Amino acid sequence: MNAATAIRAAGAATRLTRLVTLDTLLEGPRVRIQHWANTRKHGDYTYDQAENDPHWLAKLVGCTWCAGVWVSAAVVASAYLFGHTRAWKLAADALTTSMAAAVVVNRTDA
Repeated sequence: MNAATAIRAAGAATRLTRLVTLDTLLEGPRVRIQHWANTRKHGDYTYDQAENDPHWLAKLVGCTWCAGVWVSAAVVASAYLFGHTRAWKLAADALTTSMAAAVVVNRTDA
């Protein structure tokens, strides 16, 4: 993997991790996954149970560090297998540019 592919992979992994764990775009599916997982673990659970003893899947979709490990592993694997293709480069560039733009907008909004 060359340096350009590694930079693309890092940017793509950062954006995808944020998308999975924090962005409102996927908030609906994330909340449903957390509810389903906590219901499987606790049955009729309370807020305290969900906060203090969440199901591992509920933690995964809500924790940037937890999800980041798995998202990064998938992105690195895809970079290794498909990083030479034009489609992968375009997708990674779009995700990286999206993340960079979000950071700039966030910094200038304040």
